[in-house]
Amino acid sequence: HGFTIYDYYIDDGYSGLNFERPAFKKMMQDINDGKVNLVITKDLSRLGRNHIQTSYFIEIFFPDNNIRYIAVNDNVDTLYDNNDIAPFKNILNDMYAKDLSRKVKSAKRQRALNGLFISAQTPYGYIKDPTNKNHLIVDEDVRHVIELIFNMCVNGKGAPTIAKVLEEKGILNPAAYKTLKGSTRFAKLQGTNHYKWKAVTVRKILTDMVYCGHMENGKYKVENYKTKRRVKVPD
Repeated sequence: HGFTIYDYYIDDGYSGLNFERPAFKKMMQDINDGKVNLVITKDLSRLGRNHIQTSYFIEIFFPDNNIRYIAVNDNVDTLYDNNDIAPFKNILNDMYAKDLSRKVKSAKRQRALNGLFISAQTPYGYIKDPTNKNHLIVDEDVRHVIELIFNMCVNGKGAPTIAKVLEEKGILNPAAYKTLKGSTRFAKLQGTNHYKWKAVTVRKILTDMVYCGHMENGKYKVENYKTKRRVKVPD
């Protein structure tokens, strides 16, 4: 159609409910910099699945910034005044995301009831079984650290004292150890003291049922499928 392609913005692996997607944010920056005046997606859901925010971009942000928007499969083109169906399709896309979230929660709940490990992050001292990601096995590299913590506790040492001993022994704290093993979750902690143990960390280990060999799932839940905010489930 004679359009000049400035760039492709691809956010594979990110939820359409999330507008903090890296490529989407880059596209917004290019729009603000005056580099883009047309946005094309396969359909409305590729722009986003949150109907409130998606409608905001289509009906307010794009027009205010002189951006033409086309959703090919949904026959939406903001150059023409015939897009009355778009808000309803956005709502349907949002409902699809909500239904999918409900099904995922149900599946995870059933796996938890079956005694399977369902979290993305393993507790310090454990790793996922290479043959079964829902089964935990002891991480032999730090087994001695867990044993040391519990032995000191049995001998009457409190969490602050245990934390100080671990630091004096030059033992990597859990965040630093997981980063060393390839986790990117704690990248923001780079530059901090990797051997600094906190009493709250020690206390968490001492009170976690997983170190007794018991699986305790569902300690946190996602409060809302859009915000993804995690809240602690009351004991």
